[in-house]
Amino acid sequence: MGGLLRRKEGWSLSFIGKAAAFLSLCLIGFICLHVLYPFLAVNNRIPSNVLVVDGWMPTYDLERAAIEFKQGHYQLVLAVRGVYEFDSSELDRPREDYVAGILIRYGIPKNSLKTVLFPGSKRDRTFASALAIKEWFQQRRLSLSDLDLLTVGTHARRSRLLYQMALGDEVNVGIIGLDDPAYDASHWWRSSEGMCAVLSEVVAYLYVRFLFSPPNPATLHMLGSLS
Repeated sequence: MGGLLRRKEGWSLSFIGKAAAFLSLCLIGFICLHVLYPFLAVNNRIPSNVLVVDGWMPTYDLERAAIEFKQGHYQLVLAVRGVYEFDSSELDRPREDYVAGILIRYGIPKNSLKTVLFPGSKRDRTFASALAIKEWFQQRRLSLSDLDLLTVGTHARRSRLLYQMALGDEVNVGIIGLDDPAYDASHWWRSSEGMCAVLSEVVAYLYVRFLFSPPNPATLHMLGSLS
């Protein structure tokens, strides 16, 4: 055809090759379904007197936070969260007593509980929480060598990574990831809640691991804390 076309040899998958590729994809998918959640919802408690409770946890998980306090023999519980302008009007109560009041009601002694508050932000909330914990100890001239962080399951691995970035290698960070009763953790792919929680955390973890850069200097303006 006047040099418009030319013949060229190429490779393509045979039937057996296509079947092998399909089975490989199925195997990878099966492994991901059963590995992703345990990978994200890591549990690695360490001997520590300090328990940090993620203030963004669902309220129905705060009862289990009190159970962890009793079983872990902690001496200090820090409930950390960001405060937004709409909090008081939405909750119809003082902003300081939201998480603390629930934890006290579930059995954490008031003299063992402190609320760590900081201005709410639209991004990097977990990293800001870690900075707030660091600042809380610095303001009181207290040393911090270790802590256990309690959060919702899929958020656990990313939270531990961000806390370690904020606190530095001199602080040993343990992690407790509580299963979210909103879906079955062992079959998370069967519900929209589980799919959203796991897949969004996979993306968020990869972002923190490979793209996130802590601000320098990493400082945070603190609000008052509940005594």
